[in-house]
Amino acid sequence: MEPVGGRRLPGLRGHDRGVSQNFLPKVHIDALVTAALHWAEPEGFRYRRLMTMSMKTLTPANADQVGEMLWRANWDQTEEWAHPDERVVPEMPPYAFEELPGTPDPVVVLQAIACYRYQTAGDPEHFEPGEVCGFLEWLTAAAIQQLPGIDTAPWYIEDRDVFLAS
Repeated sequence: MEPVGGRRLPGLRGHDRGVSQNFLPKVHIDALVTAALHWAEPEGFRYRRLMTMSMKTLTPANADQVGEMLWRANWDQTEEWAHPDERVVPEMPPYAFEELPGTPDPVVVLQAIACYRYQTAGDPEHFEPGEVCGFLEWLTAAAIQQLPGIDTAPWYIEDRDVFLAS
């Protein structure tokens, strides 16, 4: 099967905001979901839809649905609004989560989140504060907690020479 997504879209996409946006490859979404599951508590990866108190939980049982939500948001932004003759990917492909092997690298995941946000939202001010945004915020926080040295960094700063310490 030919890989879907990840191709540069011609011209001005993103509702003519002057940004080039791409439909991301499925493996990009699989990487985000893999990282969340890897860093999850035993009951799953908990996240909250922004601007609500409603908690959601990603588990292996609903990974297909969460991955599809993420991929659909990207497709909607890059393809769905376009005339069918102008789409790079004519129809939203089906999504089934496939876990990536290995241990997620938090720096790679943070970069993947930044890429996803850019490709899906373009201008962050236009990114709707819904479930996708909430998932990304919680995944960002989880990735930061995985960074080397985070557990020994000062929680609050009271030393003006904090950046001089080696």
